[in-house]
Amino acid sequence: MRPSATDRPYQVVLIACFQFMKAGFLLTVAAFLWIAPNALPNSMAFSHMLFIAAHGRDISGYLIPVIGVYVAYVGCGIFMMRPSVRQTLAISSAITVALSLKRLGLFGGPSVQGQLDRETLYILMLLDLTIYIYLAFHPETVRSFESRKRPRPIHS
Repeated sequence: MRPSATDRPYQVVLIACFQFMKAGFLLTVAAFLWIAPNALPNSMAFSHMLFIAAHGRDISGYLIPVIGVYVAYVGCGIFMMRPSVRQTLAISSAITVALSLKRLGLFGGPSVQGQLDRETLYILMLLDLTIYIYLAFHPETVRSFESRKRPRPIHS
């Protein structure tokens, strides 16, 4: 049984749309790498957008379509209100926030040096922290996904 629009909180739609945008970006980059590898911009802004779209991973060219398909799958799972995908994305977002804090040097060790690198990590952390909070703690979102876990009675 599919969730209706009234069962799906707008936060879930926003998170799914964000996942679809990231997947579209990654798959477009993958297509450009395959069709015209020299056509991709060689700028810091592009590499930072790729870093954010890849959920905080520095990925090589052959993994871009794999990550893009996975992100599209997560977007579909969130939009279809699949509880297992919600848990996976919430955990993945929390891990990304923790790794970003580590990259910023919060837990000791070396930290990123450039201002643009710091700003990219701040953006990534803000996005992933927002996703984590909505998926893990927002009452309406939690209630909507929990109601999908319980089998609904069949009416005769």
